[in-house]
Formats: sequence, structure tokens, C-alpha cells
Amino acid sequence: MNKKNNTFLDFATLISICGIALYILGWLYWNYFFKNLNISLSFFDLSFDKVISTTWPFIILSVMGFIPIFVQITGEEIKSWDIMTAVFIVVNGLLLSLFYLLKFDYYLWIFISTSSIYFIVRYFMLRKKVRLYFISVQSIKYVFLITIYVFGIFLYGYTGKKDALSLIENYQEDCRIVLKNKDEITGKFIIHNGNKIFIISELYNCKKEVVIINDDEILQFITTLK
Repeated sequence: MNKKNNTFLDFATLISICGIALYILGWLYWNYFFKNLNISLSFFDLSFDKVISTTWPFIILSVMGFIPIFVQITGEEIKSWDIMTAVFIVVNGLLLSLFYLLKFDYYLWIFISTSSIYFIVRYFMLRKKVRLYFISVQSIKYVFLITIYVFGIFLYGYTGKKDALSLIENYQEDCRIVLKNKDEITGKFIIHNGNKIFIISELYNCKKEVVIINDDEILQFITTLK
């Protein structure tokens, strides 16, 4: 009974740690996203689920890239891998995580390049009988997990900034808001959160800025994008 309880507690602890880790990645994304739109994150009441959901593409692709490797090295008698092979697998696993951000041709070019370098260097190392340094399978697992997470920190900061700048650069009016004082504001809808609507509006000097409007100020919200 105690063993079952310990297993349950270990599993619950693991789920909690994973949830916190994913939340941090999602928070980084939204923080950089709103920061590059000059909006304070304090304006928002982002739910835990919404923040976590931001990380799914990266997590799914990371799992696809590394779980088969974990299964393989766990089921084999091999107790260690050479460091060069471990680095090669980490690099290509991270490339797979970037798949949804890169164009296929660019991704394929990077994959072929890294693979070619690996096999060429390994061939000459074996031919010249260069000594290989090894790392334990258990250590490899920790290296994979830490590398994935550190990479995710940089990735989500970059992605949040990239999405914000893309939103501004690809500006196209898609809504018109009629206020109770009869003023009208047109712009590009960003998000509705905390009884506020956030839109990007183009000023008379072609400069774009974020406009925040309270729900109780709005008479009518009209979608104009066809």
C-alpha cells in the first residue's frame, strides 16, 4: 500500500513540476508578445489553461523527436553512448521542435547539413582511431530534458516577439468599434480580456499603436474583414 501511495505521490509531483515548467514557457511567450506591442502584462488575467496551451506545438514535436530515443536506449543493453552521437541526436531533436517555425526546404537543408557533418566526422574519427568519449544513458536522458527546456525558454521568447512584430507588419483593419460617445475606432483586433478589448489602430501619421477600450465604453463592435 505504501509503495502504491509513493508511486502516486511521485506521479502527482511530476505532473505538478511539468505543469509549472510549461506555464513558465507559456508566460514567457505572452510576456514577450505583449511587451513588443507596448502593453503591460498586468492588464491581462490569462488563465492557466490558456498559458499552458501556448506550449503544445513545441511539446508535441519535442516528444515526437525524443520519446522514441528514450524507448530505444531504455530497452537496450547499451549502458552508454559516445558524446558525439548524443549531441547529434539532441541537435536534430531540437530541429524537429522548430519544424513548425521553419520552411520545409530550410529545415531539410539544415537536417542534411548536420547529418552530413556528423557522418563525415565520425567516419574520419573511426578511420584514424580517434578515442571516443562516452556518457551514460541515464545522464543522456537528463541532458535531453534540460536541453529541451532551455531551448524552449529561448524559443518562446523569440516566438512571442516574432508574432507581435508580425501582427504589426501585417496590419489590416478587421473591426470597427462605435463608442457610446459616438466616436468610432477602426483597427485590427488583438484580444478581449478582463472586460477590455485590445486593438491595433493606425494613426494619421501612419504610426500604429495599441488602443485599449473598456467594455462599458462600447456601443457596438463590428467585424469588417470579409
